[in-house]
Amino acid sequence: MMVFKSKIGTELIVPLALILSGCGILMITTKAWLGLFFILLVAAAISWVFLSIEYRIDQNKLMIFCAGILYKSIDIHSIKEIKNTRDPISSPAGSLDRIAILYGGSKRILLSPKNKAEFIQNLLEIHSDIKTESAKIIK
Repeated sequence: MMVFKSKIGTELIVPLALILSGCGILMITTKAWLGLFFILLVAAAISWVFLSIEYRIDQNKLMIFCAGILYKSIDIHSIKEIKNTRDPISSPAGSLDRIAILYGGSKRILLSPKNKAEFIQNLLEIHSDIKTESAKIIK
């Protein structure tokens, strides 16, 4: 089994950190300790979710985990195409440097593995008919 962690992009983390920090500073200056506790709890939960996103390739399955829970399992032989995207739609991806995986009839999922080239190569070793954007996909 191969395990790939999600790339964590500053373009998603920085705005969240700024918002939570601003709220935290507001809670401290107004001495709203319960509010500060809540902000810290939210920050910890968001951090845990971002740090726990992983993609596992096991035999003929691509399994996507988020917060330790199986989010989706995809038969690798149903994957038709992999292409680069920066689509900001919600997905199990910690960065906007993403790949779109088209599978099944017309299903699509966005992922952001740290090492895209190795991730895609592992998928191609199992199912060589996956269409890719060749060298562009690895950048």
